[in-house]
Amino acid sequence: MNSLDPNESQTDLNRILEIIGRIGNKSENGDYIYRGEPQCYPKVSSTLYRKLEESRIEHPESIVEEVQEEELAEAKKYTYEADPFELLTQLQHFGGKTNLIDFTTDYRIALFFASNGYPDENGRIILQDKNGQIKDWIKEPRKSDTGSRPDVQKSIFVRPPEGFIEPHEDDIVKIPKDLKRPLMKYLEKEFCISPEKIYHDIHGFIRSQDLRWSANTEYNLGVILQNRRDESNNPHERAQYNQKAIEHLTNAMQLDLDYTDSYKNRGVAYHIKGDYDSAIEDYSTMIKLNPNDAETYHNRGNAYKNKDDYTQAIRDYTQAIKLKPRLAEAYHNRGTTYVQKDAIEPAIKDFNKAIELKNGYASAYYNRGVVYGSQGDYERAISDYTQAIKLKPDYAIAYCGRGIAFSNKDMVDRAINDFTKAIELNPDFAHAYCRRGIAYGSQGDYERAISDYTQAIKLKPDYLIAYNSRGLARHRLGLTAEAKHDFQMALKLAEQSGNKRFKTHIEALIQNLY
Repeated sequence: MNSLDPNESQTDLNRILEIIGRIGNKSENGDYIYRGEPQCYPKVSSTLYRKLEESRIEHPESIVEEVQEEELAEAKKYTYEADPFELLTQLQHFGGKTNLIDFTTDYRIALFFASNGYPDENGRIILQDKNGQIKDWIKEPRKSDTGSRPDVQKSIFVRPPEGFIEPHEDDIVKIPKDLKRPLMKYLEKEFCISPEKIYHDIHGFIRSQDLRWSANTEYNLGVILQNRRDESNNPHERAQYNQKAIEHLTNAMQLDLDYTDSYKNRGVAYHIKGDYDSAIEDYSTMIKLNPNDAETYHNRGNAYKNKDDYTQAIRDYTQAIKLKPRLAEAYHNRGTTYVQKDAIEPAIKDFNKAIELKNGYASAYYNRGVVYGSQGDYERAISDYTQAIKLKPDYAIAYCGRGIAFSNKDMVDRAINDFTKAIELNPDFAHAYCRRGIAYGSQGDYERAISDYTQAIKLKPDYLIAYNSRGLARHRLGLTAEAKHDFQMALKLAEQSGNKRFKTHIEALIQNLY
């Protein structure tokens, strides 16, 4: 178990022992055998039955035994084994398609198979009483040398005539996906059950080799696609690369449970996709595997912040800083999260630290400028916005922020220049159009103001403030009907967004004007 996190390890251990207890309670009054599956197939079926289903053959249950005999006849051409059932067992253990369903007499081995692979899916244990419905279908392998695969796996087979069995719901024990890795560690530590022991032959090594190399290929493909995503400026192309990266990283994890870096990389890909819950799940798994990974704490903090869970985000940023005290990005992002919680002083301290640690940190200057501006300290705000622009000359939002600060200092011409520059850098910047419209309106230039408000609304159809501001400008020009329409739209948007304060403001405005 994970000695670095004893509380979490103890919780996992309790869950494992609870599952073992359920299996024991179920099987204590019978002669039971067990099957472990790393994913929950629609049916408990043989590999041959599933292959027939995949081949789109109708009613595979009616031909599965016939196909089995045909396959046996073919297999005999490649071996000296004369006994048909022994040939079937060899095929079964080395990955061939047969109508045998693997069971074991040892529930611990079943737990191994239920936990080994498919980390994103729940596994399951199927319990069957040998004297129940499967009684006539049980096939026991002949006694073999100690150390052979059937011997190590304590194998026993079920050969259902239709290719599948239908266990009762009470005969199935679910293995939660998040418990698979702890279960594998528990089985190895307590019972020396591991892939090396279960597949203890040269075929086992070849299987392991194939899985490792296949997982490596899938992981590398995922990383290559992530790099292509980051290099692309086309949003559609970026999304395609990102989705393909997720698929390849998932394949790597399914092939090799120990390919842990896939969790971090896939978490980033989910994050970029906007699937924050899946990103948090992957980051949490990575943290469980490596509790000292500051970067992953930081990434998870970003995901929590995107979900507006600011308290948890701050916890993660703080842990990232504890593990890596010079991680400037963690200070910066914790600062922006403090702003969301109106914790101004710690926010400014974090921005100061981020700027100290990372030269040329334009975002930190910008966000500190936002905080200064919100406190009415426009001189400092302008200074920070100016520094951000100096470091990043195409920083449209910094021009807009400085423009707002200039407006608040009644330096309207300079404000208009900054809003215009922001629009030049980002022609789809609705907020810059709206703010320039307000600046034009303050100078009595209502025609230009209306033009800017209209463009802002075109870019952002639910822009409440732009509708309200355009209504005021139209009212000033005596365009009563158009002004009323804008106020009504602003009122509707305020109601839809639940903005009670603005709704009251617009209602009072309409009453006073009309």
